[in-house]
Amino acid sequence: TVHYIFQNTTRPLYNRAVNGEYALGSIFKIITGIAALEEGKINQWTSFNCDGYFSKTSRHFKCWVAEYQRQHGRFTIEEGLKHSCNVFFFNAGKFAGAAAITNWADKFGFGQPTGIDLPGEAKGLLPDQIRGAERGRRAWATADTLNLSIGQGDLMVTPIQVARMMAAIANGGTLVTPHLISQTGKSYPTTKINISAKTLSIVSNGLYNAVNSEGGTAYGRGLGGYRICGKT
Repeated sequence: TVHYIFQNTTRPLYNRAVNGEYALGSIFKIITGIAALEEGKINQWTSFNCDGYFSKTSRHFKCWVAEYQRQHGRFTIEEGLKHSCNVFFFNAGKFAGAAAITNWADKFGFGQPTGIDLPGEAKGLLPDQIRGAERGRRAWATADTLNLSIGQGDLMVTPIQVARMMAAIANGGTLVTPHLISQTGKSYPTTKINISAKTLSIVSNGLYNAVNSEGGTAYGRGLGGYRICGKT
């Protein structure tokens, strides 16, 4: 049994929630939206039109509905979150800029350990747009910003980082230190994120509609009796 556990290629003792690093994908659209709102690049009523593609000349940057020969039409951020529209967040990300997106991702705890009381915690990877030939990489391009805007590209996260980000949205903007064992006399640090109540309300509405409003990408996946917000 011991041999099976330690030699099994599925690594049953590997704590993926804390030690695993993964591409996040569309959940990162929350950060992109927050960055665009907080930096004043968009507001609650700003809309972008989704015909399935970012532009006629950038058709490899497409929305998931393009796979079904569909288009979303014109969306605001709440609708963009509800329907997980790539094209909306391509545009929001381009307006916000990579520096603002990574800055807000840092504020919400990406690219750094959460401080949970478990061994071997990974910190993930928050892309650095200041990367030149001297580091063996090409310069950051608009394509990198578009990829980052929907959680793709070089971005890597741990599941516990994502849970902490969602908790910060739910609790009004406080980044907590997750822990398993409560020790008398020991405090677990928290960080208050300087984010407006208006932005949190807009994002929360979009996440609520994703689960509870018909057409949302998680519609019908809520738990009866509880107010559920979420992002596919």
